[in-house]
Amino acid sequence: MAIETECSADRPYIVGEDNLIEALKESMSKKLGPAAKSPLTVRSCIFKVPQVLRRHKPEAYEPHVISIGPIHRDGSKQFQQLETVKQWYLKTLLSRMNLSLEKFIDGFNEFLLHESEEKGIIEFGKGARDFYEEPLDFNDKEFMEIMILDGCFVIQLFRKFIHHWEKEDDPILNEEKEDDPY
Repeated sequence: MAIETECSADRPYIVGEDNLIEALKESMSKKLGPAAKSPLTVRSCIFKVPQVLRRHKPEAYEPHVISIGPIHRDGSKQFQQLETVKQWYLKTLLSRMNLSLEKFIDGFNEFLLHESEEKGIIEFGKGARDFYEEPLDFNDKEFMEIMILDGCFVIQLFRKFIHHWEKEDDPILNEEKEDDPY
């Protein structure tokens, strides 16, 4: 049976409205499925900026110099040079701590095993993924490489900034602030 519409001065109404309501209930019930749990994890707290905000000034929500974390790691070459700077920061941090990368990773894993009831670095990474609203296109190894590299970069950057260490050879601390309004 086709549903016909009629209009009055006040509002349009549908002839055969009861059938439409039943069809609407059935259609939406199938799409909704069971209401067992939220599609987001309880821990989700890292979200992309909503498109409704981005559309007014999209460039304001894109990194210009460096990207921290997995969200802007799309394989483009835009930040590739700075990725090598992050690696250099990790090397200088490890050197200051007199640690090899292998000992650092083993120590980090042992710390996590001790602190988190036998959950090592891979389980830690899986838990860290829960903070992101959207699924990430990285395997466990790639994700943890990003977390370790970027985490150590931030730590070393703060250490250099706070302690006023030599800046001559540092491309981050010597970055010109051309259009920085602050």
